[in-house]
Parts: sequence; structure tokens; C-alpha cells
Amino acid sequence: MRKKKGLVITLVIGMIICAVCVAYIGFNFDELGEHYTLEDYELKEYVADVTDFSKLSIWVESTDVEVVTSDTNKIKITYYNMDKDYYTVSTVDGEIKITYTNELGTGFFGYSIPAKKVTVELPKSVSLIMDYNLKYGNATFSGVNTDKGINIDADSVNIKIQNGNSDEINISMKYGELKMESVQSGAIKCNTNSVAINFIGLDGNNIDITAKYGSVTGSFVGSSNDYTVTGNAKDGNGNLSNFTGSGNKTVNIQGDSADIKIEFLE
Repeated sequence: MRKKKGLVITLVIGMIICAVCVAYIGFNFDELGEHYTLEDYELKEYVADVTDFSKLSIWVESTDVEVVTSDTNKIKITYYNMDKDYYTVSTVDGEIKITYTNELGTGFFGYSIPAKKVTVELPKSVSLIMDYNLKYGNATFSGVNTDKGINIDADSVNIKIQNGNSDEINISMKYGELKMESVQSGAIKCNTNSVAINFIGLDGNNIDITAKYGSVTGSFVGSSNDYTVTGNAKDGNGNLSNFTGSGNKTVNIQGDSADIKIEFLE
């Protein structure tokens, strides 16, 4: 009997201690996990002649990516690493590739890590195929000019492309927001699931946009007579039928449950 009473008392005391601990952390169990700040990371830098490469690949997740231009002929990559949460820059057969590895595990109470960013500086004009595979985060491409193609495959990413020029642009997105401003390309193809697409001054010979959900709004460079406009807003609202030109440039926009509104900058 005494053993049972002792066990009950021990359990009660344990429950009281647990309740006090939970109250102390404000009922937020995340407080019990590991917490890392940017001070736990080391700033890394990679610099090389851009002419040594024919392809740039960035395959990362939970990362903000910024690609900008500089007045040098170098490619410069900056990023933050620690032992079990890090980026790797590898170079094989003319390709420079950035990948991300997280070996922190989940732990009983999990962990938190700071928002991190990979910055890539390129010369103002390059001859690189660009291949981006992005998952979670934000991505900005400013002033990127390549005579090769740009391929972007993204999941839950907000993307902004501005003042850029390339031979072709292929974008596949599941969720997020896509903004393009003053972008020129021979061919532009976008295939999106639930994405808000907005563009200003888009200029391409062949533009093909498929938006399952979300919206497509924006303006094209030139007169509507320069383009042949086709497409359909299946279960949304659209103004594609307002444009009846038969120009050499083509715009095809297909929407499932998406609203479509475009205009031309005469």
C-alpha cells in the first residue's frame, strides 16, 4: 500500500513539474528544440572565371536566391555554412553547381534555423545555360543576360525576374508568385499550378503560358498587331478575345480556373 502511495505521489509531483515547465515556455514546445542563429554559420565565398563554365545550376531548398550582375568577368558565390547545414559548390565538366544539405535531423522537439541566402554575381553578359531547382523561399534575378537558356523548376517560391535577356526561358512552378519586368527572350514558356503571374514589358517572339489556377496579368512590348493572340480562360475571366492581330509574334495563354488580363504597350 505504501508503495502505491509513493508511486502516486511521484506521479503527481512529476505532473506538477511538467505543468510548470510547460507554463514557463508559454505552452510552446518549439522552445525546447535546438535554435540556431546566423552567428552559428560561417560566411563562405567562391570565385572563378565565368569563362571556365558553360552551365550554372542551383538546386536548393529553404533558401533565398539572388542572382545579380557586376562589372567583372568572374562568377562569385556567397553563402553560409555550418557543420550539418551547408551548401556545396562543385565543378564538373564545365558545370558549376550549388546544392544544399541538411543533416540536423528532426530531434524530439525539432529545431529552428535562420533564413539563409545564396548570392550569385555574374558578369553583365554571359554564355551560360542556367538551371534552377528551387523549393521554398524567394528568388530574384536582376540584369541577367545570357545567350543560352534559363530553366526554373520551383515549388512554393516567389520569383522576380527583371531587366533580363536570354535565348529562351522555361519556368515550371507549383505555388507562389511570379513577377517579370522588362524581360526579353526569343521564347518564353511558363507552366504553373497555383501561381499569381504578373509581368510588365514582356518581350518575346513566342510566349506560351499555362496557368491552372491563380491569375495572369501584364503587358507586352509592342502593338497588339505585332502578335497573334490565342488562348482561353476556361473557368475564369479573360480579355484575350479583344486582340485580333495576326502578327509574327505569338502569345498563347491557357487558364483553367484563372483570370487573364493582358495589354500591349503601343
